[in-house]
Amino acid sequence: MSNPIKFLIAFLVVYFLYSQFGNHKTTLSTGSHVSLSAFDESINSAQPVLVKFGATWCGPCRKVDVELDKIQGELTILKIDIDVNGELAERYNVSGIPHMILFANGRPLADMVGYRPAEQISSWARQYGASTSASSDSASVVPAEVQSNPFAI
Repeated sequence: MSNPIKFLIAFLVVYFLYSQFGNHKTTLSTGSHVSLSAFDESINSAQPVLVKFGATWCGPCRKVDVELDKIQGELTILKIDIDVNGELAERYNVSGIPHMILFANGRPLADMVGYRPAEQISSWARQYGASTSASSDSASVVPAEVQSNPFAI
């Protein structure tokens, strides 16, 4: 076998092992397909739920995972792999990753695209999540318009 083929095989083996057994600490694991009904049930909470759309091959997504691990006690975090759950990414028009959407009562409150440090993510989530814990009326919890991605086409 030639050297490029050996390199490719070695790379694929290492990639597979890392993706299966690497240090991927998550609050809610989404390594397998998530049904739309299970996803809807997960985000249908009065308390804020942060959903991060990303992929295992995405460097910024892995860095955001590290930051999310730092704040995982503050709110529920759900990590969606867009390669496995593409229909969810399509449903929320995810065109760039990492893409984080904050949900309450099953509806998106705000979204953020790109890497952010834990402190900024936490502050952003508190900004939109503070009103959800202060009110029991779901109509007053969700703003009239979702904060949209300014870079979306």
